[in-house]
Amino acid sequence: MSNPHIVVPQIVADQSFLNQTAAIPQTSILPASATGEYRISFYGATANTSVSSAVNVTLFWTDEFGVHNNKQSLVAPVNIGNPITYLAGVNFFVHALIGTDLAFSTELTLGSITYDLYLKVEQF
Repeated sequence: MSNPHIVVPQIVADQSFLNQTAAIPQTSILPASATGEYRISFYGATANTSVSSAVNVTLFWTDEFGVHNNKQSLVAPVNIGNPITYLAGVNFFVHALIGTDLAFSTELTLGSITYDLYLKVEQF
């Protein structure tokens, strides 16, 4: 068996949002440079160990069927009292139209929290 077409994704965006204490409103990551597939990866971490909080991340994109959004839980405590509460990664794989915005937002649930958010976008 041979695979005549192997696609290696290219990293087209790499951003960090450190020491966040509030929700991040809808924020552009980048406009899609071509119609095609994109993997957007988020990683979150917090050192808040005395509160039970969570961070949700929502991705926004546009394809041939319109504007879409998808929300996933990113950071939630596992063992309160540890130096690092919980770290989590979330991946989205989307088809986006050229020139349309890939964007995200965060929301805080269950109280206040200080968190770091890292994201990468790969284009296929």
